[in-house]
Amino acid sequence: MVTYTFNSTARGASHVERKIPCEDASGAFTAENGAFHIIAVADGHGDPRCFRSRAGAEMAVSVAMDFLREVAEEKQAAPDTVRERFFHDMFTNARYRQLEFRRWTDVVLSRWNDAVRRDFDQNPPDPGEMELLSERLREPDAIPHIYGTTLMAALYFPPALMLLQQGDGRCEVFYADGRPQQPIPWDSRCEGNVTTSLCDPDATVSFRSRILDLRQTPVIACYLGTDGVEDAFRDTYTDLGESHTLMGGVHTFYKSLSCEAASRTPDELSAYLAETLPGFSMRGLYGYGGSWDDVSVAGIVCPEELARFAELWRMNVRRYGLEEGLFWKGDELRSGARKYELLSKRMNDAQSRLDLVREEYSMYHEELAFLMVSKTSLEKTPGNHEEELERLVEEIRQRERLQAACEGSLKARKREFEDAEKAFSAYDAKYQAVKAERRQLLSELLALSNTDSASGADA
Repeated sequence: MVTYTFNSTARGASHVERKIPCEDASGAFTAENGAFHIIAVADGHGDPRCFRSRAGAEMAVSVAMDFLREVAEEKQAAPDTVRERFFHDMFTNARYRQLEFRRWTDVVLSRWNDAVRRDFDQNPPDPGEMELLSERLREPDAIPHIYGTTLMAALYFPPALMLLQQGDGRCEVFYADGRPQQPIPWDSRCEGNVTTSLCDPDATVSFRSRILDLRQTPVIACYLGTDGVEDAFRDTYTDLGESHTLMGGVHTFYKSLSCEAASRTPDELSAYLAETLPGFSMRGLYGYGGSWDDVSVAGIVCPEELARFAELWRMNVRRYGLEEGLFWKGDELRSGARKYELLSKRMNDAQSRLDLVREEYSMYHEELAFLMVSKTSLEKTPGNHEEELERLVEEIRQRERLQAACEGSLKARKREFEDAEKAFSAYDAKYQAVKAERRQLLSELLALSNTDSASGADA
């Protein structure tokens, strides 16, 4: 089976907006004979005091990949019995495995520290940068802090997949049965904007590691992603139900990526990621909002095996997207309901006030007409009616003044109602459109569910 590696890093939307560089790094390597594959990602800290975290991330990826390549090439060159003994002990002897991974992390950490100190000596920070640091962080032993970064690395060297992680981000593997899992133990200290780091004093002991026996649990894809991926989803830390189970969004992201890997060449996949990851940072997978952070992904994939699940995963991705759309359309309706109610009330109140003024104007109009008829009739009646005519004339003048005042109020109320009606109509059109979109999403989700049910019945 053909297996290949890839990696891609995109500058986050917030970094573009703030005009700061990308602080992620990623790498991928496949041996010429295809005997082993290596991937790594690193996420430099956004803290202003870690003003060289971009370089720190790049050096972390470089150091980890170089060391894992040395390990793989050494084991590959060793006699079969030696190599078999190594894997046997790694799989079965917990103490040996712990000491071996500890040796690996010690080497990676030592080389990274050497690299950042060389960089510091060759390119000393300017005084303005150093002013960002406290006195403690200006001490020689605190130099690595300004290069602070996380690191994840994977060595796929059958019969083993060996994984290392320091800090946040997620490793996602897909087994031969299509099941996703995040095999590296999670560090509870990595929550929100807080993470462990290569620059921590206890970095050696806070590395996490995992080895998978590919003979027992074949892996058809291994992905590493910085937290710019997971932070784009609402259900990363919470089970929201339906497809939005704990980590449901992250699983969906990698199912979608697996479908792309199954149908594209390595070059095509790289081009696809270069084009889509910046948009993912800003808008997420479905256009409802991304993490706005830098995004890095790297993978080891077997397209032939992934293709077996592509149709199912596309349906999973579609279902997740429909449920996500339903939530956000529902949220839009919920948040807009109050404004809809206020605009509707404003329009109805304006209509009521307009109706009252119209009634008042109509009353004055009728009274004035009656008085005019009475005056005309009295003028035609024989006899002396001057006193009565004067009274009628005065009443007519009074009604005319009242009618004129009412006419001004009527114009004002008409404008008020027209403005309220226009505002309500514009908002109502949008509100009803969202309702229609939500109904459409619900209809599509129901159709998808019926398709799933029919497929299950056929099976």
